[in-house]
Amino acid sequence: ENSTPERRADDVAAILDDLGAAHADVFGSSGGAVTGLALVARHPDRVRALVAHEPPLLELLPDAAAQRAATEDIIATFNSDGMFAAWGKFMANAGFDAPSGAPEMPAPSDQDLRDAAHFFNHELRATTRYLPDVEALKNGRVVLG
Repeated sequence: ENSTPERRADDVAAILDDLGAAHADVFGSSGGAVTGLALVARHPDRVRALVAHEPPLLELLPDAAAQRAATEDIIATFNSDGMFAAWGKFMANAGFDAPSGAPEMPAPSDQDLRDAAHFFNHELRATTRYLPDVEALKNGRVVLG
């Protein structure tokens, strides 16, 4: 199934329920920051404070259409050329410089491939297309980093 920020936020609230925790202080980086923003919007009483580090809110950028196209290219690259090629494009799109003389990489494990397939095929698109509920976030303690 696709993993959306809203679904992950509901899952976090369910984990808090299972732990008997009324609320939490939350730190999320990248996609975790997007999940945190969705958590504040959907379950504001469950978050005392959120530090959202570098959420990839690509839909808010002036070049959102180009970013959507780049994301689709990354996903297509995963499905045609594999995990390492897709991660290379992902990192380049995120602004990381490619190391000179790419190191020889060990063959990925079956679990690595399953995790990558889930990320590229079921998480990346929904995470990068998430539009935060700005009004809901104004009522929470949110720090963007």
